[in-house]
Amino acid sequence: MNATTAPLPYSAARLHELAHLLIGNIRELAQAGWTPATSSNFSHRLDEQHAAITVSGRDKGRLVEEDIMVVDFDGLAVGRPLRPSAETLLHTQLYRRFPEIGCVLHTHSPVQTIASRLY
Repeated sequence: MNATTAPLPYSAARLHELAHLLIGNIRELAQAGWTPATSSNFSHRLDEQHAAITVSGRDKGRLVEEDIMVVDFDGLAVGRPLRPSAETLLHTQLYRRFPEIGCVLHTHSPVQTIASRLY
């Protein structure tokens, strides 16, 4: 079997569903100003071994389904050779250590960034 015919190790239908859910949530956060441009990282648990996560370098307010990729819990890309979020391992370690976590919405809002510089 080659890469084009090999079955995916996760449900493509579930990825499609989660990508749209995640993008909707991210757009709300972007409209509120909590995730300017390419900052922030978002993911959703796909199954016991994989997460759907935003790719690196995309404006989070303009994401489309192709901007959501799959990584395993070691942070390695699965299915497509895209570069995941810079903080992928933070997400995957949370999923690995806390099975009850369903998603990670890690924002870099300007107000919180300013507050962190003040204190």
